[in-house]
Amino acid sequence: MTRARIDYWGIEQKIAQVLKAAPELVGVDITVEKELSFQRGPIVIIYLDQREVPIDQQTLSANTRARQVLTFSIWCWHFALEVADGMRKRDDLLGKLELVLMNDDTFGDTVEASWLAGGQFMRLENAEGDGLMAGAECRLVVVAVGTTE
Repeated sequence: MTRARIDYWGIEQKIAQVLKAAPELVGVDITVEKELSFQRGPIVIIYLDQREVPIDQQTLSANTRARQVLTFSIWCWHFALEVADGMRKRDDLLGKLELVLMNDDTFGDTVEASWLAGGQFMRLENAEGDGLMAGAECRLVVVAVGTTE
């Protein structure tokens, strides 16, 4: 018997594709599942962080459908020489990212629904002392359904 499965990597790729196509994010380096490199300019990195299988949302469909709630951690990073400048650039990038994510809550019917769920902030100093990376996390939660069909 074939069991239902979800294409996690495909969902990550679709999110990245939507972000790369957004005019608001032109010039932003958008990557999937990569480590942050200390570089100049804006960076968005997408990570699949968690999955949950809510029992109360599973249908009786003889293992042909699987519903999962996935949480992505999408980090916005911006380089700056001064703290205030870095924080402003970070906030602007985070705002643009959130607007793009809210414009298509199914990512072209890749998932059933999505919503934003907060996130963390972080700052990394350059070892050479000439700048910093200001970071903000956007937690994106999606409902994904895998089928054998």
